[in-house]
Amino acid sequence: MPEPTLRGLMASQAQNAAAAPSVDSALHVLLVEDHKINQVLALEILKRLGCTADLAENGVQAVAAASQKAYGLILMDMQMPEMDGLEATRRIRAKLGPNQVTPIVALTANAMQSDQVACKEAGMNDFLGKPFSRKALVDCMSRWTKLPAPVSPRAQPSVLDH
Repeated sequence: MPEPTLRGLMASQAQNAAAAPSVDSALHVLLVEDHKINQVLALEILKRLGCTADLAENGVQAVAAASQKAYGLILMDMQMPEMDGLEATRRIRAKLGPNQVTPIVALTANAMQSDQVACKEAGMNDFLGKPFSRKALVDCMSRWTKLPAPVSPRAQPSVLDH
């Protein structure tokens, strides 16, 4: 067996580095939310968690975005104009696209058991009631993703924590 050369070792290390997922790669999230204030707050929390995010303001935009790009997580509002979150989720799940199995978390002020059942039946993985705290979002995201370790909440307070 030939002895490895320096060039061969370097090439092997470069291949291994390219194949391994980056530790500092950001989680890319699709936020589907029609309410402007909720958009700003959620996007700020995601940014502080080290995530990148795309915004869709209704279900039609969500389905279009989900058919174009792979996401690590989709945060889906339930009640929106043009197409609600349940129908958008059904359509994302029905497509053979990049997000057919991506975790989808419902965001809604409707916290009834029947709402949670409807979310699950539509293909959503989890349910987060509004208003939600930074901690609740982190806990939910951690269940479904390899969320990068957030900075201490005391170091970066969230508007939603108050």
